[in-house]
Amino acid sequence: MFERIFGQEKHVEYFSGLVRDSRADGSFLLTGPAGVGKWAYGLYFAAIYFCESKDTVPCGQCNSCRAIETFKHPDVQFLFPFPNLEASKKQVTIFPFSDPNSGAKYSKATYEEVQRFIEEKSEDPFRMVRFEGKPNIPVDILRDLRKFLRLRPMWGGNRAILISDIEKMAPRCTDLFLKTIEEPPSNSLIVLTSSVPERLPATILSRCRNLSLGTPEEEDVLNYLKEFTGGKKADLRFIVRASRNSPGLARLLMEEKAVEMRDKILGIINSSVKRDGYLDSIITNFRPEFPIASGGVDAANLLIWILRDVIILQNSGNIDDIINCDRAELISGLTKHGTTRRIEDFINEINSIKLATDLSNVLPVTAFRHLLSLIKKNFSKAS
Repeated sequence: MFERIFGQEKHVEYFSGLVRDSRADGSFLLTGPAGVGKWAYGLYFAAIYFCESKDTVPCGQCNSCRAIETFKHPDVQFLFPFPNLEASKKQVTIFPFSDPNSGAKYSKATYEEVQRFIEEKSEDPFRMVRFEGKPNIPVDILRDLRKFLRLRPMWGGNRAILISDIEKMAPRCTDLFLKTIEEPPSNSLIVLTSSVPERLPATILSRCRNLSLGTPEEEDVLNYLKEFTGGKKADLRFIVRASRNSPGLARLLMEEKAVEMRDKILGIINSSVKRDGYLDSIITNFRPEFPIASGGVDAANLLIWILRDVIILQNSGNIDDIINCDRAELISGLTKHGTTRRIEDFINEINSIKLATDLSNVLPVTAFRHLLSLIKKNFSKAS
């Protein structure tokens, strides 16, 4: 696993130096865009902290490295937001650090979702794992984790915890967690991650060493994605640019077939330009062919990316700056259909649809019809 982790050389060198100087104990906060690899680097830092090699660190070969790779090191524990499925059933503990007798219990369905997260992260630490339902970090699980930190390490003198998406703690967790990072046990490493650190209390931010992870180079992300193409040749530039060079988000866009969905939307726009009747038939029959505002890949975001590119080509004409670079000729053909101001207004209307879908009970079919009507209004004639 560790050989597949790339980028962030500056932070790796910094943390490795702390370990060499015996100054790595305490709390770290890794921040950066969703999918950039915060979990991967939290895992990597834990491996550096525990590696038994005197040469290359992490070596990936010693007992500690192999155990961390498979999430089986008894002194390294992981916590992440999870959904509480079938909440009335209190059947099993779901994390290794929870005492089977006195620890917090959840349903077997919740346990299976937690295991799925671990398996998918073990296969690819950059991967963004999606849950059904609204995940969070409940206070009873945090209490179990605090108990773990007070135990004597089983494999030596160190222990570590990695907590992902710390901003998703339940409200009552803040004070309890603050005690954990204010007074961590000796020889302990606490790594937190957050995509939105501005949501964290200032008291937590001030007690951590903060490392902001930047996005890797486009070429590195392209090479990472080639592993998941099944040997097929593919133009992945749109995927990488849409993800803003975040490896995990790029893989998610591939898995959710963003290219195919984008091309359907371009086809609908082209139908509107040609007035061939296809768009009218879709509006009449109310047949959503893809999500409107799903939180993942959705029609609204894909359409906004197309419109953003149209504005760029209207103003600079630089194809290198657009997201849909693999469809540059099609995008260029849309530049005469509306002024920049009109397209900006179109984008604002799409954002209003997204907001209404997220915050109210607007039916997807209604939002879909409205979105198609906007496409027809803006692309049915040249301006």
